[in-house]
Amino acid sequence: MRQELPDDVLVLSGHGRPFYGLHERCLELEAHHEGRCQRIREACAKAPHSVADLVPILFTRKLDAHQMSFAFTETLAHINRLVRRSELIAVKTAEKVRYVTT
Repeated sequence: MRQELPDDVLVLSGHGRPFYGLHERCLELEAHHEGRCQRIREACAKAPHSVADLVPILFTRKLDAHQMSFAFTETLAHINRLVRRSELIAVKTAEKVRYVTT
């Protein structure tokens, strides 16, 4: 988006008030998600983890069932990104899929 849109465009976000400063916000989001990926890499370097094992590593507060569904899918999205980058591999057993660093 930073390459396609000017920084001074008015952003009408789905959360919060409209704002200017798209490029800065994109950088903040990229850093946030990279930090989450780093936490997953660190955990999976120590031991194999399932998606469910990784959710509380990324989301430390108590979650209700609705929030847990979002947390689970966000965690899985980060894992999928790391798998596509060849930074994690899936180890499949009869019981679970666990992830380890490459």
